[in-house]
Amino acid sequence: MSTTSKRVAGIEPGQRRLNGPQTSGRDFRNLSQPRYRIRKDFNVKIPMRDGIELVADVYRPDADGAFPALVAASPYARQIQDLGAPAGFIEAGVTDFWVPRGYVHLIVNLRGTGGSGGTFAFFDSQERRDMHDVIEWVAEQPWCDGNLGMLGISYFAMTQLEAAVERPPHLKAIFPFAVTSDLYEGATHHGLPSTKFVSSFLSMLGLTAPKSDRFYRSAPFAIARRLLNLPPIHRKFATISGESAKGVLDLLMRLPHPPRPWDELWQNAVVKHRYGTPGGTSAT
Repeated sequence: MSTTSKRVAGIEPGQRRLNGPQTSGRDFRNLSQPRYRIRKDFNVKIPMRDGIELVADVYRPDADGAFPALVAASPYARQIQDLGAPAGFIEAGVTDFWVPRGYVHLIVNLRGTGGSGGTFAFFDSQERRDMHDVIEWVAEQPWCDGNLGMLGISYFAMTQLEAAVERPPHLKAIFPFAVTSDLYEGATHHGLPSTKFVSSFLSMLGLTAPKSDRFYRSAPFAIARRLLNLPPIHRKFATISGESAKGVLDLLMRLPHPPRPWDELWQNAVVKHRYGTPGGTSAT
C-alpha cells in the first residue's frame, strides 16, 4: 500500500513541534528546509540470506531520484511509530522531520514480530546477520543513493550496534541512544537477577508482536494518532519519563500472551544464563 503526506516536523510556524526525547534536549536553529511530501510504502518485504522475509514500512521523498537512507529496526510495532507520543517503544526516529528534508526512513520489524517471518531470538547472532542484510538490501534500491545510517532509541539503538559489528559496506553512520550491548547487564544488577524490567518487556512483546497489520492500522489507532498530535496534548509529552513508560509495561504484564518464544527467552536471560555467557546472553 502506498500513500503520500505533507506533514512536517520542525521549529517553524505551522510545523509539528518536536518534544521529549525527539529533541535530544537541544534547541535547534538553521535547520534545512523541508522540500518533499512523504511517500509511504507499507509492508515492504526484505529478503534475508536464509530465505526469511522481514517486513518494513518505507517512508521516502515523493520525488524522482535517489536519497540517503536512515534505518530503524526493532521488535516494536512499526505501524505506530508515528503516533506522536515519544515514549516507551515509539522510538524509531521522526519520520516527518527527516523525509521532507531529503532522507528515506525505513522502520523494520525483526524476526517473529510485526508480520516478519521467523522467530524472535532477542539480540542473537541471527539478528546481527539480519541487520547486515537489511542495510545491503536498502543500498540496492533505486530510491537509495547508497549512503545509509541508522537511528533510534533503546532496542532501535541495540540493532545499530548489531549492524556495526557485521560491518555492512554501505553503513556509514549510527547514532545509538540509551543502549546496552549486553543483555546480561539488562537482566541483572551486579550479578543478581533483576526481573522487573525484562519480565514486563518480554510480556509486552508477547502481547504486541503477534498483532496483525489490520489491528495497528485500524480506526481506533487513527483516532489516537489525531488526538496525540493535537498541540495541547502533544506538549504533555515534552517531560514524559521512562518511569511512565514502565508503568504501562506493568499493566500489560497482567494480560495473557502466547508463551513461546517469550517465556523461553525470559528463562534464558534470568535462569539458564543468570551468570552470563561469553559475549553476553546472546552469544549464539
